[in-house]
Amino acid sequence: MRQKLTLANQISELERLSQWVEQVGRELDLSDRQVFHLNLALEELVTNVMKYAYGPGGNGAICLEMEADPERLTVRVIDSGPEFNPLALPQPSTDLPLEERRVGGVGIYLTEKVIDQLSYRRRRELNELTLVMARGRRTDEP
Repeated sequence: MRQKLTLANQISELERLSQWVEQVGRELDLSDRQVFHLNLALEELVTNVMKYAYGPGGNGAICLEMEADPERLTVRVIDSGPEFNPLALPQPSTDLPLEERRVGGVGIYLTEKVIDQLSYRRRRELNELTLVMARGRRTDEP
């Protein structure tokens, strides 16, 4: 199964993203927890593109390409913003009090916790973040 979704650089597009994730979840018989994790991760990644790659009101599209097989779900988040690898940022220090932590980086950290694999590459002047979620196991349990 393959699907594609193209979003404009508008925060209102996050609703379309959420609806798409719900649809994909139903079609692939993902657990509620898997759908929640996928939606959390994609919302974080897409929001980061909107805020940092294009900026508020900036022109640019965000393309999501999804492939699924019986073992895994792979989603690529592609943008044409300046080259930036969010995975190269230092991990946030979760043991410091909130007021002593640096701003940013928590969303990627959280995404890495709920997705099985996250990778970045620059290809043909495009940023491509790829997330992989195993389908063979259901994650309904906490």
